[in-house]
Amino acid sequence: MWSVRISEYATRRYHRLSKPTQKLMREAVRNLEISADPRKLGTFKRSRKYSAYFYELNASERLVYTVSEKEQAVLIIDVGDHKQVYGKD
Repeated sequence: MWSVRISEYATRRYHRLSKPTQKLMREAVRNLEISADPRKLGTFKRSRKYSAYFYELNASERLVYTVSEKEQAVLIIDVGDHKQVYGKD
């Protein structure tokens, strides 16, 4: 089981999401916690803002996270519209 930590920035962005998208994020966090390998749930990408894993919540919202194998931890660093988290706006 993985430890999931959420950055302050991601927490602030979470509260701006719609209620259905917040529910999707909570489900994604649970999936990351119980996953044998959380890297397989997302796609590793390099964007203008991040070099991290991107988990697709729905058609337009993404969860951005990194994985620390040594600490058995997942750090959620951003969540929001795909254009914002990829740095295209």
